[in-house]
Amino acid sequence: MNCFSLSTVENRRVLVIEDDEDCRDLMEMALVGAGYKVLCSSTGLLEIETVLEFRPDLIVLDVKLPNTSGYEVCRLVKTKDILRRVPVIFVSSLTDIRRKIAAFDVGATDYVVKPFDIDEFLARTRAHIFSSDLQADCKSVAGLTDQPWVMPSDGTGEYGEQGDNGPQVSPLTQRERECLTWLSRGMLYDRIAEMMKISTRTVEFHLANARKKLNAKTREQTLVMAIKEGMIDI
Repeated sequence: MNCFSLSTVENRRVLVIEDDEDCRDLMEMALVGAGYKVLCSSTGLLEIETVLEFRPDLIVLDVKLPNTSGYEVCRLVKTKDILRRVPVIFVSSLTDIRRKIAAFDVGATDYVVKPFDIDEFLARTRAHIFSSDLQADCKSVAGLTDQPWVMPSDGTGEYGEQGDNGPQVSPLTQRERECLTWLSRGMLYDRIAEMMKISTRTVEFHLANARKKLNAKTREQTLVMAIKEGMIDI
């Protein structure tokens, strides 16, 4: 089952909004070196028309910016239909959990604390663009199920009998569905764990169980099948 395609760096566009010149130059150099097309700004007051014209595949955003905040910029970006599903990586030296939660609340996909390893930054960039592409591919097959799936009343997630007119019972537990939902929205394992207040190993456990139940070979195939059959919403 190959109804999704792997992301390639070629012609991918990354918008970097960072007021620290050294950090901005480092990210720009690394991204350009990896093959991305990059537009940089030192202020969050970049004209939204410029952003729309650039059509970024991913946005890197500092929390603290001159004259505004990264939160406000992200909130504005998410009001534009063409940008709503573009992954946003916040970068900041602020480690307060409340800052991270605030970033996710306005639509962030990830939150990277400075100083960070540039190879890890590039890996996260690739992963989030891939997840965004996968999400788009999933949407193309999302409406194919005849009936919705629901959780059984006891929350076990085991298969139930299919009634003549009733919905099918999801084979996935609530936790498995939550993990897949966050994954479909571009979250990496550590961020899923943080959002669900569980360990990364537990996230891996739930996703592995979901893959087995759906008889899928890969994480990506698991997502496609779950969305295609209406087991999770995206």
